[in-house]
Amino acid sequence: MVIEERAIAAALDGRDDWQEAALPAIQFHVGLRARHHLLRWRVLFALGCHRRGDKRWRKHIAFTLHELARDDYGALLLNREPVLAERFWALCVCEGIALEQAMPALARLGHSTALLAHLDIALGKAPRRSRCD
Repeated sequence: MVIEERAIAAALDGRDDWQEAALPAIQFHVGLRARHHLLRWRVLFALGCHRRGDKRWRKHIAFTLHELARDDYGALLLNREPVLAERFWALCVCEGIALEQAMPALARLGHSTALLAHLDIALGKAPRRSRCD
């Protein structure tokens, strides 16, 4: 879906207009129960909510972590969506969430401890208003 890819690109660029464009794709994936795609949308919602200071980011993180624990979805996210995985796990490290999962995941993506010290690079355009400061 071209619309889906455009919405994801807009979300990764830090634009807030991606959600409206993504709604048809999200509804389509809900109808299909396409867990991998729904997981990807949750990661995008977590990143977007965190960037805007919307406290719902924690809900999306919790859901994502729950799904990643099921049926080896953690490897699926790392293998199919490395950019999203990188930003998701960097956010987790930044906020001190699921560090026992986040650090190995980032290492698997090829990030050294020196890079992890500069999480703002991995988080992209996230504002500096959380413990990431």
